[in-house]
Amino acid sequence: MAVFKRKIMKELQKWKDGRRDYAVIVLGARGVGKTTAVTEFAKRNYDSYILIDFSKQREEVDQLFWDIWDKDAFYKKLEAIYDVKLVPGHSVIIFDEVQYFMRARECIDFLVKDGRYDFLETSTLEHVSIARDKIRLPGEEHSVDMYPMDFEEFLWALYDNDDFICEGIRTAYESLVPLGSDLHSSLMDAFRIYMLVGGMPKAVAAYMSGADEGFALAEQAKQMIWGDHAEYLARFGGTDEEKTMVQAVLKEIPGQLSDRDKTFDITDLSPDASWDDNYVGAFCWLDDAGIINGCLQCAKPEGYLRSNLGETSFKCYVADTGLLVTLYNLVKKDTYTLYHEVLAGRLGVKEGMLLENAVAQMLAPSRRDLYFYRHYDGVSKLADIDADFMVYEDHRICPVDVRAVDATGRGSASLERLKARYERYIGKGYVLHTGNVAVKDDIIYLPVYMAMYL
Repeated sequence: MAVFKRKIMKELQKWKDGRRDYAVIVLGARGVGKTTAVTEFAKRNYDSYILIDFSKQREEVDQLFWDIWDKDAFYKKLEAIYDVKLVPGHSVIIFDEVQYFMRARECIDFLVKDGRYDFLETSTLEHVSIARDKIRLPGEEHSVDMYPMDFEEFLWALYDNDDFICEGIRTAYESLVPLGSDLHSSLMDAFRIYMLVGGMPKAVAAYMSGADEGFALAEQAKQMIWGDHAEYLARFGGTDEEKTMVQAVLKEIPGQLSDRDKTFDITDLSPDASWDDNYVGAFCWLDDAGIINGCLQCAKPEGYLRSNLGETSFKCYVADTGLLVTLYNLVKKDTYTLYHEVLAGRLGVKEGMLLENAVAQMLAPSRRDLYFYRHYDGVSKLADIDADFMVYEDHRICPVDVRAVDATGRGSASLERLKARYERYIGKGYVLHTGNVAVKDDIIYLPVYMAMYL
């Protein structure tokens, strides 16, 4: 499979160049490229490495971790099993898919303190695995989250790791100067492809290898990734009832995001469904697996948003927009509508489902927690203020409005009302749209592909 340039490499390099008296565990959903990233890093930075894939592991290796007190013997047996010579100070040992065998993770402190070798780990379902096996978290361990490829990484893949275009986008964002119209048009074309293909490396590689069949090959790759998620659910999803709840939530997401309101109505799962039915557990499992990004409604956009949450209203996005496309296709049994509409430039298809999901995907890595705000008019009962996302900037709350059109010059009555009502707390207002960079009436208009810089 193609090896793409990934931003996580900088995080790993910082660790190697600095303190290495702890292990690094890379956390992320299946398919985001964790194993490829740590393996490529090991190849580039060490004389030798051993990768132990616990999802396919042999009993002879598992047994080593139950008799680990003689470290010399432990390392010699590993060298013999994998036919690799470890060099003290210049080799790394990788525990891949460590959630399959959490005993190995329990041993990390003991092995790291020995100091002979560096240790990297990869894992999915962090909280589920810890709760299932009731292990104590290692103290000599630092976690790094890995996400699907963002739009910058996607551009690196398309343009052979050329930073020139990405530097131009960032400069335009920082200076609030419009990009050239031809470049902006080309970037919007690339962004439409990014929404459909997504940021899973296997899907990106399939698209790039396929010429005229690129989208079909990417769709096949994404269906296989959903199959991997199903295998995880079967193995780690808890009881049959809990697995059924997770499946029900997943199938409901495309329909909920296609609705103009976009908040998740749990009664659509079944008329008598409630949060007391452990549906909270289903959402937590999907979040822990890196499959969804939740977005919580804040009751008031002031102070610390997490302390001003609404009761249960929230939006549920798929962590990779390309996977949302495929999930929609699988649930609705309609493979081509979204592709045709998006490639034709109609980003408002299904009430802007994909566009808003893509923004959530780009905000999540830097923001972790996502929030939105909605205020309803007391007379009409309709939303007169609707901020799709809320972000912090310079200790102020900045509302973000997502538009599937060129909104330059159209203004944003919703953001203006919000700023007037909560002037003390609100900073800049952003409109992410299909048009170019512009500033008007204290509102900053940015191309939607610049969401990754917010």
